[in-house]
Amino acid sequence: MDEWYYAADNTRYGPITGDLVQLHATRGVITPETPMWRTGMLEWQTYLQLCGGQVPTPPTPEVALVPKEEPAATAPKEEPAANNPLPVSVVVTPFTTVSGVGKSKPKPATFEYGELKLKEADKELYVQGVLAGTDSIGKEWVLAGFWIRFAATIIDLVLFTVAFMGAMFLMTMIMGMLAPSLAPVVVLIPFIFAVAQLGLIYWYWIWPLTNSRQSTHGKCMLGLRVIRADGSNLTLGTAIGRFLAYSVSSALLYLGFVSAGIDREKRTFHDIMCNTRVIYN
Repeated sequence: MDEWYYAADNTRYGPITGDLVQLHATRGVITPETPMWRTGMLEWQTYLQLCGGQVPTPPTPEVALVPKEEPAATAPKEEPAANNPLPVSVVVTPFTTVSGVGKSKPKPATFEYGELKLKEADKELYVQGVLAGTDSIGKEWVLAGFWIRFAATIIDLVLFTVAFMGAMFLMTMIMGMLAPSLAPVVVLIPFIFAVAQLGLIYWYWIWPLTNSRQSTHGKCMLGLRVIRADGSNLTLGTAIGRFLAYSVSSALLYLGFVSAGIDREKRTFHDIMCNTRVIYN
């Protein structure tokens, strides 16, 4: 299968199939002057050059109509369509026509995507829209840049430090009051503290990314949320992986976080590793 790339507004899109290229061309997404490329080509060429100087016109979909005949006065009662089918040409896409039988046009195939239910014919367009930063209903995603994310991180660190220190102080006070009764299990105290710390980390950094809010407290205060590249919510595994990937972004003088100000999609290293994006609500 041919996989094409095209450029528009200083942005490269793809790969897309040849059928989707034609569909883009009919809808004006790809124009005769749009640069295009695929594997095996030495350089980019315009869509007009690839078409030999003349952009082909896609065939106009047609529906074969069967003339309706008036029944004679003495004609017998017509049998149901299931026993006497009439040929009908059903248009599936602007470029594909299949023949079927019966009088009614079948419903278009659909696929479910999260909470969305879309036409199967629009599936590739939806995926391309996601890659281009637009969801299926045309709402533009506004990616969060470096400075707003930096401010959210500072807020998160302050809030988490306060919560962490408060929880540890409270646990220390409780352990001190119960020290005589805890003497037989004193070896378990470090383990109890470790479990409490992991619980705090999960409560603050991981769980909020998987619920409907999709953001930590700092990001929520600044109107940000974290999504996957396809627009869906983060799974628990993705949220855990994203937190663990913070260590990669923190290495080499925090260059992984600085990449949010350089990358075209404003991604940090942990965004790249987990295929996530930070956007405005």
